[in-house]
Amino acid sequence: MTNEQNDLESIASESVGKIIFALSQLEFNLNLCFQWLIRAEDFHTVNPLVERLSFKSKIDALNEIIEIKFPSSPECISDFRLWSQKLDKSRVKRNSFMHGRWAFQYGDQAIINVAPGMIGTKRLKETRYSVDELEAELLLIKAISKEFISIREKWQI
Repeated sequence: MTNEQNDLESIASESVGKIIFALSQLEFNLNLCFQWLIRAEDFHTVNPLVERLSFKSKIDALNEIIEIKFPSSPECISDFRLWSQKLDKSRVKRNSFMHGRWAFQYGDQAIINVAPGMIGTKRLKETRYSVDELEAELLLIKAISKEFISIREKWQI
């Protein structure tokens, strides 16, 4: 393996690892938000329910809980809805990062993600990234996470 190949793999591995770590932190913060919103006497009783939810279901459930708990604060509901729409656009990519397989095309300096697709004629989806595109994905996830924390602080949730 050449130094160039090693460099691409190292950079890509670090970038993908940081993206997965950021996505995991975001999901952990979603789980903590559920515990806070539900305010169970024993927060461990909420965990089995939340842990069974898919990422998409957590987003949907969070919006429903916000609507129930804050009916007199339409701005709060709107803030969470707008944020969750941004997150939902990234959710498909999240699934490919978390559940996909990775390869490299050294000549083109491409990092290739092959992710499970929906059942049908095209079961796998291939996406090619440059190093810069992976960095942009990381920045997007960090921005979405930061916005989530800001909204929670704004509404003291």
